Amino acid sequence: MKLYRTDDETSISGTVAELQGIRNRLNSLSALNPIELNFDVNGSATPYEKLEPTLTVRLGRGPACLSLDDKLGLVLIGDKESIGVFSSFFDFENGSISGSHLHWDECLSLIHI
Repeated sequence: MKLYRTDDETSISGTVAELQGIRNRLNSLSALNPIELNFDVNGSATPYEKLEPTLTVRLGRGPACLSLDDKLGLVLIGDKESIGVFSSFFDFENGSISGSHLHWDECLSLIHI
């Protein structure tokens, strides 16, 4: 599973089972237990700039916000509802074809922005 990044974009890729695993972990997120998702950093990041090793997800207040922390790497913080919307982007059926994907900015209603 890979987490690609540029200054203004991120992309997560993986097998259907890996993406479903992300969804399951996000859905079990609690205020007391942030989660850390680990990614493979071997290989090329092209057409992105970098492969990130981790994404830390925490519950907070308001819409989900992704930031880059010097020590933790990428950190996503948001309320339960917005993290729930984010987790839905990893809801792929077992028979999904390679290249299937969703975009955060295209799937949100104004309530989450």
